[in-house]
Amino acid sequence: MYLLNKGENTQNGQGSIIYKGKDKEKLGKVSYVVEGETSKLSGTDDETEGKINLNGSCSGCSTQSSNAPFHVTIKWNGKEDKFDLTSK
Repeated sequence: MYLLNKGENTQNGQGSIIYKGKDKEKLGKVSYVVEGETSKLSGTDDETEGKINLNGSCSGCSTQSSNAPFHVTIKWNGKEDKFDLTSK
């Protein structure tokens, strides 16, 4: 889930990536990329405990259009998952 609040030339987003499988304490290093139409969040975390918090903001920037998806890539323990976050 990612909640995006937009102004005319500002946007603030926050959300999280939550691992739903078993053995979340054995995930190891988790890398993620959340790429939008005008912005990109990425990082790597060794101690996720099954959850990564996402925060991004900008001022004086181009903003994400309401119908454009965010493309998400997550890598952990030799595995990879890709999906799109779309507006509700």
